[in-house]
Amino acid sequence: MRLYISGPVTGMYDRNRETFEDAARALSEAGHSVSVPTRFIADSMGYHDAMRTCIAELLRCEAVALLPGWERSFGCGVEVSVARACGMDVLTWEAWA
Repeated sequence: MRLYISGPVTGMYDRNRETFEDAARALSEAGHSVSVPTRFIADSMGYHDAMRTCIAELLRCEAVALLPGWERSFGCGVEVSVARACGMDVLTWEAWA
């Protein structure tokens, strides 16, 4: 299954890359294909452009894997809302691993 990893980025040390990569590794080992926003969003990209890019990528996936702290991130809330509106499964990354 192709999973979009959703997690907090703004205000996080190194944009939370280590957490994204740890989850991506575990999900890949579990047989999933993953889409990792910290791999395709440039540090210099503005918030709105980043969100547009993330939503477009999210829609190419089948489900969403949530990282810890997602519920405190406005952007993650938007991603979860879009995914649910499109009938996608949304679970913590550990549930998919």
